[in-house]
This record gives sequence, structure tokens and C-alpha cells, in this order.
Amino acid sequence: MRVRDGLTWPARRAKPAVEMAIDIRPVVHVIGLMLMAFGTVMLFPAALDLSGGLPDWRAFVTSGIAALFVGGCMALATADAPVRGLDVRQAFVLTVGIWVSLSLFGALPFMLGPPDLSFTDAVFEAVSGTTTTGSTVIVGLDALPPGINLWRGMLNWIGGLALFNLTSVLTGTGFFSGSYGAGGPFAMVVALVLGMIGGCSRSGPRWAISATAMGRWRRRRRHSAISTIPRSGS
Repeated sequence: MRVRDGLTWPARRAKPAVEMAIDIRPVVHVIGLMLMAFGTVMLFPAALDLSGGLPDWRAFVTSGIAALFVGGCMALATADAPVRGLDVRQAFVLTVGIWVSLSLFGALPFMLGPPDLSFTDAVFEAVSGTTTTGSTVIVGLDALPPGINLWRGMLNWIGGLALFNLTSVLTGTGFFSGSYGAGGPFAMVVALVLGMIGGCSRSGPRWAISATAMGRWRRRRRHSAISTIPRSGS
């Protein structure tokens, strides 16, 4: 209450301050974990080239180490980030950050090994894969090592349903509601990776991935397996 001119007036309510800054520490932490998982995935085309006696496996190992190092530094630097749900602005930053970071690191094998693309062409190729655009600047795909062709396919495969599955995992683990569940944000990334290979337990709501997302991943894996079968006469 306040007194003015001998009269008592109700106190004015203070206007809430508009929060302009965005706490990006949780976003950076999740992106770092995603980069670590992305760097691990690069071992598959490296193993394919190594099994064929091709020296191009070094490009994938180098790229994977770079992704693991940068992602690990990001995750460790923000390990004390407040464990809470993301607001709408943080969710937008997370989506853009994941797409940009995966595209940049996904372009490294195209620059370090065949087809020896420039930075612009390599980023274009990686963005084309993660967004499933299908465009390419590479000429003579059949002459490329099997590892780089596998990597092109993996970028399309991962990018095709990554956003859909990521959304399902975020909502299923309570990421937006402020409850990560046991394991914190690392549990969310583990659920995403396990969801890709079909090994995610659905025993709890925080680890659950929607049936629609899992069904789409199963169909994508089935189609991928069928496409690897050699055609007659090829």
C-alpha cells in the first residue's frame, strides 16, 4: 500500500522484466553429445575402406576424431549446465545447431579424402545428405571408394528421419517438460542412438520413443537392407 494526498492507494505491481538472454549451455551440451555420437558413426565407412585395403579410411578416422574431440570439449565445458527443460527459443537453437554442426563435420570426409572437394562443395554435399535433398556435385560416383559412397548414403539415412525421431525422443524423455529422467541429457542422446538401431527400452515414459517413430525407423532399416541385396546381372 502507498499513501498519496492523505489517501491510501494499492501498491503498483512491478512489471516483470523481459528475459532476453538465452541460456545456451544445455543446448551446447546436447550438441556436443550428438557430435560425439556422430563421430563414432564415421567408424563404419572407415572400417569398410580398411577391410578393402584402401587408404581412404584415414579421412573418416581423422574426421571422427575431430568430431569426438570438439563434441567432447563442448559436453565437458557445459557439464554443469542446469538440468531443466528447454523453452521454445532454446529448442529452435538446438535444432539449427544440430543441423549446422552435423553438416559441417559431415563434410570433412569429402574434403580429406576422395573426391577431394572444396569446402563449399563438401558442405553442399553434406547438407544435401542431412536434408535428403538428393543433389550432388560429385561426378563419377561409381568410381569412388565404397566408404565415401556409404557415407553419402548414411548422411541421407540419418538425416531423413533424424528430426522426426529427435522430436519423439525429446518429448518422450520429458526434455521439454523439464525432466530428463535418470541419466540427465545423456539419457536422451542414448535413447536417440538406440532408437536408430531399435534397441531402446520402452519400459518407462522418459525412455519411450513413439510407436510411429520406431515404425518409421524399422521400415527405413528394412528398405536399407533390401537395397543392399545385389541385383541379378549387376
